[in-house]
Amino acid sequence: MSGSDLASVVPAQLAYLTIYNPLLGPTDETIQDQVVFYTSRSDRLRRSGSSTTENENKETNDGWNVRLRQIGLAQGMVSFARWGPLL
Repeated sequence: MSGSDLASVVPAQLAYLTIYNPLLGPTDETIQDQVVFYTSRSDRLRRSGSSTTENENKETNDGWNVRLRQIGLAQGMVSFARWGPLL
């Protein structure tokens, strides 16, 4: 690699981290109960800036939608990994 290639390399960064326990809520409707811990880069950046109460409510709803999509993706990957061949 040349010197210019090294300058263009971007190290990997964690976009979000979530810990969930499906035993805490047996259905998809109880997915919020399954979330034990969640943090993301965008949440941290949003918290560092100031916003109005109206914007905070909208961001909270949008934030939960993003969380639920990310958790659903993680659950899908876990389910796929647990799948085994038919005997």
